[in-house]
Amino acid sequence: MPRPPLNPGVSLYLDLTRICAALMVCLHHLLQPPFFDRTIAIPGRSAVIVFFVISGFVIAYSSVGQRDWRAYAVSRLGRVYSVAIPALLLTGMVALAEALLWPNVVAERQDWPGLRLLLSVFFVNQFWNLTIGVLSNGPYWSLCYEVWYYVLFGIVWFCSGWRRLIAAAMVVLLVGPRILLLMPIWLLGAGLYLALRRRGAEAAPRDREVFFVVVSLFVFVLLVYNPASIVTNHVEQSLHNGYWHVGSWRVFIGGDAHFAADYLLGLLFAVTVWFSGGVFDHKAVERLHGRVIRWCSSYTFSLYLYHAPLMVFFHSLLMVALPDESPVLVLLVLIMLGVWALGSVTEHRKEPYTALFRRLLSAGVPPRA
Repeated sequence: MPRPPLNPGVSLYLDLTRICAALMVCLHHLLQPPFFDRTIAIPGRSAVIVFFVISGFVIAYSSVGQRDWRAYAVSRLGRVYSVAIPALLLTGMVALAEALLWPNVVAERQDWPGLRLLLSVFFVNQFWNLTIGVLSNGPYWSLCYEVWYYVLFGIVWFCSGWRRLIAAAMVVLLVGPRILLLMPIWLLGAGLYLALRRRGAEAAPRDREVFFVVVSLFVFVLLVYNPASIVTNHVEQSLHNGYWHVGSWRVFIGGDAHFAADYLLGLLFAVTVWFSGGVFDHKAVERLHGRVIRWCSSYTFSLYLYHAPLMVFFHSLLMVALPDESPVLVLLVLIMLGVWALGSVTEHRKEPYTALFRRLLSAGVPPRA
């Protein structure tokens, strides 16, 4: 059964929020020492929560009407690795450049850099009590959650019967509870698309008014006060150095102690998506901003995974060239140019990756009669 068309206003709103979320993550890392002379609080983690909702939505949208698990796997693997592999190579090269060219610029280095990069290829960094950093590429942690959401969703969507139960149970036992703790946010996005699909592409008459009310509430919770932070405080008080103890068994929770606040924020964002069709579904918006927004959004995955190592590299370069200044605007422009250059040859050219995975997954499969 072919999937019905997505409301163009919803599609445009998702692209716009994807751009804003990627920029928030970038600015979260940029506007703090050593890149900036003081810390300006940017809710970077909240932006990741928005990404999770959008990711679930997009995966559910692309999976409707799709019954071939190989096509699903090829699409996901090609999309992820077309940026993840170059990002890891970039991160490794920046670490090597720092060690060789600017050994005195970086005060702290992570040990076993090669092993960290190798494990990151398989997204195992956050299993159970593991917290394996990826050198300068801090944002990579969320991809080590999101990839396993793809896997679990694919199992539930394409498998059936005892195979579904056994495969899902094996993945759950493999990844551990910390990754699963944020999966309801991702599933919220998937459920949101399925609900919108049942609703149809047409917006309701009062969607515009409700949208602005909910957006105002979302911004308040995002920037001013999240009522669910009360739960976070209780959870953090029950942890010992980030670990949750049950007898002699302990599980690392760390920053995911914020899960209740994340749930509320994700829910509010999902509600804004539900009502967005009546706001952005206008020919004037599409004509004036549609192409620009979609072009910018096509680089958001690159911005998310490339900005941190580029930030470190260009900052080290500027520290040598301009030791008495902190040109944060120059640094931001250099990051954006680097993201555009890298994204143009990676995120925008994932065909070699999809072709490779298509061949690998089709090996040994007899041709159709």
